[in-house]
Amino acid sequence: MHSSRSIGCLAARAAIVILSMSLVAAIGCPKQENFPAALDLVVPPTPTNFEIITQAPGSYSFEWEISDPTVVDHYLIRILGQGVLDDEIIAETNLNPFPYNPGISLTGLQFAVSSVSTQGVEGDRAVDTVE
Repeated sequence: MHSSRSIGCLAARAAIVILSMSLVAAIGCPKQENFPAALDLVVPPTPTNFEIITQAPGSYSFEWEISDPTVVDHYLIRILGQGVLDDEIIAETNLNPFPYNPGISLTGLQFAVSSVSTQGVEGDRAVDTVE
């Protein structure tokens, strides 16, 4: 059996809930137009003319062109392989051309370069294969 104290507590809680709901109805909820506008994300341009140039055995130069470097913060260079090496970022760089000296032959391996905007958005990739 409920005591008069617990019934009084329940009645007070119910009154608070009803009062809160009445205030929301009277004041209203914030309108969508009061929220900040959505940010326009800038997708950076895709690098073009991506080439991997062998300078010496185990020494390479990754080179590309970019149509609008003003929106690019940096570039990501990935090795595209199979298994453990699949889609692995090997460098984040501002350098173009990018020197890569693993000390071993990379013949037959594919690499990709993509640009990352100043807002942190990654663009599409350009791919080349080491010959």
